[in-house]
Amino acid sequence: MPGRHFADTVALWSTLPRGDGKQVLDLSVSDGRSSRALLELGYAVTCTNYDPERPASIPAEARYVGGLDLNEPFPFDDESFDGVNIKDVFEHLENPTHVLRECARVLRPGGVLAFSTPNMFNAASRVRFLFTGYHEGRKRPVSYAKQLGKAANIYVPTFVQVHYLLAQTGFRIEMARMGIVEWRTILFAIPLWLPVAASTWVLTRRVRRQSLLSRTVRRSASKEHLDLLHRRQMGVARDLFRWMVSPQLMLGRNLILRCRRTDREPNDFD
Repeated sequence: MPGRHFADTVALWSTLPRGDGKQVLDLSVSDGRSSRALLELGYAVTCTNYDPERPASIPAEARYVGGLDLNEPFPFDDESFDGVNIKDVFEHLENPTHVLRECARVLRPGGVLAFSTPNMFNAASRVRFLFTGYHEGRKRPVSYAKQLGKAANIYVPTFVQVHYLLAQTGFRIEMARMGIVEWRTILFAIPLWLPVAASTWVLTRRVRRQSLLSRTVRRSASKEHLDLLHRRQMGVARDLFRWMVSPQLMLGRNLILRCRRTDREPNDFD
């Protein structure tokens, strides 16, 4: 029986029209559960792992590409997939910006990127970080006996980082799922939601014109251009606020996001 987290990552795809043979790249699939679910939804799946040997559990219908280091360029042509799935991988990536650029490169225009990663923004994680310095996804010190590349969850991103990196690589978030919710997170969220919402509103709306561009570039920019940048940054602020105070981010143990590749400029959220 699939757990709530796995079910909600699959729901990022099952809430779309049926796959009908569309090409999906499933990255670092481990035992292939996600690839099996995508096949059942009608997608043609190419799955990858760091291990070159194909696990026996990966469905025979899926194309397998082993030995793929996600820190290296992907061995796929431009615009060769309709979707990319990255389940519980983002927090292990040494270079997440590179991976998102590669995802954008191999996706066709309008293609879907679905991924999940620990959500350090949930209410319980915020309280944990306040008192211990640790957070969801990294609740205690990592074993220093594990070398780089072997240690788990040392690159857990904040939602603000995720939002910025997605925008800069050509994506917009269109859906978030709740996933697993713990009772203690609900108990912490009840008193925290209003002060968190108020402080987040103030900080995201505080857009300083002098910080929109570097000093050198700002000197040669016209007032009209600066006004446009200011309006667009306010649009960024509204989108950030909308997600940061959502139940999915305040309560969910994981960020479970579906994004769409667009041709919009990184700061165009209107």
